[in-house]
Amino acid sequence: MKEARKSGVSLILIGLGIPLVLFFFQTDGEFRFVGKVQVFERSLTPAEINSLKKVIQEKKENMGLVQKAVEGVKEKYRKRIGEDYYKDQWTVQVKGGFAIPFRYIIGFGLILVLLGLGRVIIG
Repeated sequence: MKEARKSGVSLILIGLGIPLVLFFFQTDGEFRFVGKVQVFERSLTPAEINSLKKVIQEKKENMGLVQKAVEGVKEKYRKRIGEDYYKDQWTVQVKGGFAIPFRYIIGFGLILVLLGLGRVIIG
């Protein structure tokens, strides 16, 4: 096997391995470096509650029959676990710091795979 083909196979393996390994280190589809998360809890104002009800009602009117049934099941489940839209306390998370989306890592791996494939074909 020529040296170019060996390096092409290596590039393919590295291009597949990097996203595969880094998948286990991501959180919420991102890699956070020097990240800080601030958590705030606050109550909804009556105006916010009314606007939420209006938006949800408009959304339900535009849904099809199957979507309405699915949304009804989801709403019952949300109420059971305490994640209802109309709850008193809302938790807001503000994430800061440097982050790289995981899709960029997948794109980088794809570029390496294509470069390796080219070296295997040409070499």
